[in-house]
Amino acid sequence: MRMRPSNFPTIIIAQFVAFFVKKANLFQTVIVSKKVSELRALFKVETHPYFDKHYRFDVPASKKQRKNIGDSSIDILLINVVIPVLFNYGKRIADEVIQERSLEFLKSISWEKNSITKKWKELGMPISSSYDLQALIQLKNEDCSNKKCLTCAIGSAILKPA
Repeated sequence: MRMRPSNFPTIIIAQFVAFFVKKANLFQTVIVSKKVSELRALFKVETHPYFDKHYRFDVPASKKQRKNIGDSSIDILLINVVIPVLFNYGKRIADEVIQERSLEFLKSISWEKNSITKKWKELGMPISSSYDLQALIQLKNEDCSNKKCLTCAIGSAILKPA
């Protein structure tokens, strides 16, 4: 399987560098953010102009193109890194407001379409946000994948006679 040019390691590194060059006091900014849009704005960075014409070092690209982090990639980063870190920080310092805000952030982000969500949707499971999806992913990974059907309310309801 070939890698998409926007996922080349050099581009990811360039985006990562641009992010840290642009953002000072990142953790403090995340802690005081009140809206998901504020968090998304943190990750809207542009790479150095060199990467407009390159995907790999010293290998010019056939056409010029800006290499920015896409909206869906930012949401995945928020769902899988930023929000869990924020929630755990709130838990660590016993700040329920931060914990609740992190859960509200998760509820306000659309759910990602992937193989797991496709299967849940085929089963008729309602998914309204990433909050729901993360619970279903956890359920799938901990119970379904380990065949713990009888310890799960859904599995028990399906398998036990009425």
